[in-house]
Amino acid sequence: MNYVANLNSLSTLEKMSRNLPRLLQYQWTESVDKITLEGAEPDFLNLLEFVSSRAGVARIHFDQLAIRNERISPDEEPSSHSNAPEKKLAPRS
Repeated sequence: MNYVANLNSLSTLEKMSRNLPRLLQYQWTESVDKITLEGAEPDFLNLLEFVSSRAGVARIHFDQLAIRNERISPDEEPSSHSNAPEKKLAPRS
């Protein structure tokens, strides 16, 4: 069996891309458009490179969030919640 040919088939690429979040599906479509404008057909390696690059972007974003959260001491609450009035529940009758 030719597994690489199966991975590179358009139907397989479409099935895999349907599992991406909606925004990444649109971005993948734009990437496919560029590939076809260059006279090539998209393949599994193109999809792999696309997903890897987007994972790198997400990792950088979440690394920045983690660093920002480390700067907030455990005693502090994020500023968006510190000004919110405390809700008190009325006793049940």
